[in-house]
Amino acid sequence: MIKSLPSNPRSYLPIVIGLYFFLGIIYVLVTPAFEASDEYKHYPVVHHLQNTGKLPVLNPEIKQRWQQEAAQPPLYYIIMAAVTYPLDTSDLDAVYEENSYAFIGNPNQIRNKNLMLHNPTDYAFPNTGSIQAVYLIRLVTLFLGMGTICVAWKIGNLLHNERTALLAAILTAFQPMFIFTNAAVNNDALANLLGASGLYLLLRLNQALTQEEENVHAETQRHTEGTAIASIGTLSHIRKQRFFRYGLPLAVILGLAMLTKLSILGLLLLTGIVMAWHAWRRDWRILFIDGLAIFVIAIAMAAPMFIRNMQLYGWTDPTAVGVFVEVQGTRTDPLTWRGFIGEFGTFYRNYWGQFGGINIAMPEWLYNLYNLLFIVGIIGFFVNKSYRQRSFEAENPLHQKKGWWIIFAWVGIILVLLLRWTFIYYSFQGRLVFPALAGINVIIAAGLLGWIPPVKQLFANRVAGFSNLATVPLKFHGSLGAALFISAFLLAVVVIRPNYAWPESLTSVPATATIDPIRYTAPDGTIELVGIEFVPDQTVLSGGGSDPIDITLYWQAPEPPTQDYLSAINVLGRDLEVVGRVNRHPAWGMIAVSDWEPEQVWQDDYKVWISDNAEPLTELQIVVDMYDPVAGEALPAETHDGIPLSLVNIGVARLGAHTQLEPNPKTVLNAEFAEGITLVGHDMPAEMTLGPTLPLVLTWQANSTPVQDYTIFVQLLDTNNQVVGSGDAEPVNNGEYPTRLWRTGDVIVDKHVISVDDNVVAGSYRIAVGLYDRSSGVRIPLLNGENAVTWDVTLTR
Repeated sequence: MIKSLPSNPRSYLPIVIGLYFFLGIIYVLVTPAFEASDEYKHYPVVHHLQNTGKLPVLNPEIKQRWQQEAAQPPLYYIIMAAVTYPLDTSDLDAVYEENSYAFIGNPNQIRNKNLMLHNPTDYAFPNTGSIQAVYLIRLVTLFLGMGTICVAWKIGNLLHNERTALLAAILTAFQPMFIFTNAAVNNDALANLLGASGLYLLLRLNQALTQEEENVHAETQRHTEGTAIASIGTLSHIRKQRFFRYGLPLAVILGLAMLTKLSILGLLLLTGIVMAWHAWRRDWRILFIDGLAIFVIAIAMAAPMFIRNMQLYGWTDPTAVGVFVEVQGTRTDPLTWRGFIGEFGTFYRNYWGQFGGINIAMPEWLYNLYNLLFIVGIIGFFVNKSYRQRSFEAENPLHQKKGWWIIFAWVGIILVLLLRWTFIYYSFQGRLVFPALAGINVIIAAGLLGWIPPVKQLFANRVAGFSNLATVPLKFHGSLGAALFISAFLLAVVVIRPNYAWPESLTSVPATATIDPIRYTAPDGTIELVGIEFVPDQTVLSGGGSDPIDITLYWQAPEPPTQDYLSAINVLGRDLEVVGRVNRHPAWGMIAVSDWEPEQVWQDDYKVWISDNAEPLTELQIVVDMYDPVAGEALPAETHDGIPLSLVNIGVARLGAHTQLEPNPKTVLNAEFAEGITLVGHDMPAEMTLGPTLPLVLTWQANSTPVQDYTIFVQLLDTNNQVVGSGDAEPVNNGEYPTRLWRTGDVIVDKHVISVDDNVVAGSYRIAVGLYDRSSGVRIPLLNGENAVTWDVTLTR
């Protein structure tokens, strides 16, 4: 069937565009309004402009819905305000309720991905008012993406051939993050189109200049000096034609691009570099006449924006970057090399697909496949130059070989600008290089297709279908395109959509989770914790890359309050320090408490990660609060019988260690107790100054898990074996790492303080150490039959 399809790659471009639009509609529908990247900030700019006819003004002293986005260049917002002008969007206040506690930028968390608190009735597609305006803008923005795909085709055909052009269009059309960006209210879509268009026109201008240079050289070689001068005079006319054909459109595109996103200023810089290169090689008028004209036209188009910014934000801030940063904020800590490496994961994930508020990720294996495709394409581009050059010579004029470097330069400039911005703020996002995406995908396409001749040669006698080089690429296009299309489709319906599924209330709590209700009393109502599901003593590690504590709570509001309160889970480590926390609206972070009904039970799942600075080998206390964000304090809690609770402790977890420590006591004992407990040694010197207390550091090691919690006794014995000082306590700060949590290999450094009786005098004494069951008083024996480990100590004045 494949052989019967058209052999002309151009015939498939409309199919690619149609499939892209289909995917775009799917992405529009599975992502609720305001949930696409920064859409909740971009749309208020459009809304304000539509309803007032004026651009909003940033005020760093006041929190505004558009936040820093009001400092963005205005072209995209002006277009979308015109598109939505006939709609009545006066309902924005009613449907716009931010979820201030959403897990933005954290794809590891479950639920609570929503940037807004939604009402399904208000947000249903297509709805009316502001919600309808959002969907309409998304639809128009999808068409901008179509333009970018077409420009990717044109760049590929310009620099290589139609097979490369088709594959570049496929790679662009079916890239999940590209689809998601163009299915949102976001000025990036217009910036991507203008960046690609500017790159294409710059390539055409570069090739025209190169052709002129070759023509002048050829004329000079073939004719007399007088004729050559006449030919150059003719070329002066050609230069004017070239400017109006490529230079003027490029200037207009650059002007429009600067009115869309300031990063496109980099393309203006690249234009100057290209013009300077040709001026240096041939004629400085190329730079100082043609180049200057392009610069003046582009800047003149953006001049009203610069003037307005200076009037509003000061003459030193024509681009409004200063006020943008003032509103957005800057890094709290300087970017280090280690931090940069860590953020690179965000970069490539966001390049391929990180949806919502940068908090919905693809499966990791899929990122790896996309990265592999990219790497194979890049390697193929440089390794298989011979194929690319042969196809040039067969299908394109010789001068069209020049221009690939311009794409690499454009990508380099975009990356430098992005890195500069990353040093200011946490913004190392791959989607921000999309103004160069069309060029990048042309390089990847040429590189992937460059592998086909070597593979054909290797398998020509083994695999049917590799004998005809002309048909192999189209079969490759179809296979890769189908895989990318299916992947993008499944990401929409399997990954994105479930994160915004509206939770359903329960009528009762599962029997295994039911508890006696704990009541949180607010001035305007009551909320009850009616169920808990939690694996007791589960082991976790510190750091975001480790497994979290998994908790499920069940809530009910017998008297639903009118104010919205937050559920707060705090994990307490050593010295009751908070080492893990989740604050959010209950019911998966999607339904405010004020919207609950008395009979509804809401299941609430949590994942709590432990901070990097938490001290390992600790019993973690898990505390649940209902928090008043307005008053800044927790609501009072009590049992169902009215007994006040200072802490609602629902359970404990074990914080393990990433690596096992090697025991290193000053005095080695290696005394083995029952249940796999070894007293490795201690750090008490043989001679100490007598005082009211004596410090003692014990080092224990677990060779198995004890069956229960034991107390460690530490005694100071005189020569008559009478106890004259003691320091009994549970392990680690009197119980912060009880023995039931010990695991094989644990090395526990355990500090004790021995309280010395007042009548003790200087002399010789013994220290006795062991373990016992506090409830029964029974000591744990050593394997040698003794019930304590002893050693001598001399106390001096």
